[in-house]
Amino acid sequence: MVAYSLIPQDQREKDHLRFGLAICSSVLPSLNEGNNPDDVFFVAMNQINRGASEIAKDPSRKPMIAELNLKAAVCAMKLSDFSSAFNYCVHGVRNLYEDHWQSQYDLSLQLCDQGAQAACALGNVKM
Repeated sequence: MVAYSLIPQDQREKDHLRFGLAICSSVLPSLNEGNNPDDVFFVAMNQINRGASEIAKDPSRKPMIAELNLKAAVCAMKLSDFSSAFNYCVHGVRNLYEDHWQSQYDLSLQLCDQGAQAACALGNVKM
């Protein structure tokens, strides 16, 4: 932990994003074949999301990160991990473009739908 604290914050976020993307690229083919996710996929997504400020510096990555978070949310919902599913949806929505309801409608709808389902399952329903 001491060595980690010696790394500058901006470098840590770059590393989290880089490591998360590298790990994710190795497990995605298995997920795309319909296999169940393993813990490595969720570790990768958590690393990616810890690099959030790095993602903001490169807007071209945002749609991919939003889609990966949707995939993680769907997988977490299947495992009844509603809290993680909700958090992945929040991260996914944060990576949508400002005009996402026009430019990324389907992805926006799916993230919001999954987030609403996870919130309901957690009892986080307020009118």
